Amino acid sequence: MILDACRDNPFGKTFRSASRGLAIVSSAPVGTFISYSTGAGQVARDGTERNSPYTSALLQYMQEPGVPITNVFIKVRQKLRKETGQVPWELSSLEGEFYFRPGLARESATTVPLLPSPVRETTEVAMGSRPSISGASEIGRDGRFIAYDNGTVLDTKTNLMWAAKDNGSDINWSNAKSYCENYRGGGYADWRMPTPDELAGLYDTSKTYQSDCRYLLNSKWDTHLTELIHLTCPCLWASETLGSNAANFYFNEGKRMWHPQTDVYYYLRVLPVRSVY
Repeated sequence: MILDACRDNPFGKTFRSASRGLAIVSSAPVGTFISYSTGAGQVARDGTERNSPYTSALLQYMQEPGVPITNVFIKVRQKLRKETGQVPWELSSLEGEFYFRPGLARESATTVPLLPSPVRETTEVAMGSRPSISGASEIGRDGRFIAYDNGTVLDTKTNLMWAAKDNGSDINWSNAKSYCENYRGGGYADWRMPTPDELAGLYDTSKTYQSDCRYLLNSKWDTHLTELIHLTCPCLWASETLGSNAANFYFNEGKRMWHPQTDVYYYLRVLPVRSVY
């Protein structure tokens, strides 16, 4: 939602309770992005052209290919503050990338570095093409998945980066959560435990390999996901909890299950994940 309103109240002299400007929305559903052309209680400039300075800047930058929505509005804010003193604001509960115009990002005079070292991922992730990750080289590709030599695997469909292998041994839920939060694969510090939906998004019956662990009659488990991600057992913890139980996902059957958080008897492992912005 993009709001380019003058934000002054034409009835301000008539009603004693009238306030200046538009109120900020205090809550909105997950996946919402709201932009205000200026700050709360401030008045936006109308300008003298067909479009306001805010709309003109927005139309300019939203046409640039491969620029995420957050970068677009940062550029708009920089331009307006410099030229008019007006400072736009945004509220966001987005959980993924959004592009007004997907494509190859172009270098411009206005550069907005958002990603900290040791890596910067380019916006090519949204198009499923090869992203540039400094300090890491591609070592494998399987459809939408790209493996790098720093022990990470990028899913270009969801913009999620996965560890290339699980923790390797039985683990209860609490220790699994701690393992993910303290994981430093690829030099990143924002790893976390995946949600059940994120794990389910990896499940693919067209892919099959056998994990290392054995169960009845010493046979191995069939595991259904890309071979670029290696599971020593197909059962993984997920972040969702219900009382003393926690969710897990079985990559041999594609099932979502619940086990006590203290369990370590079901060959349960954990696979760290992080979001690529």
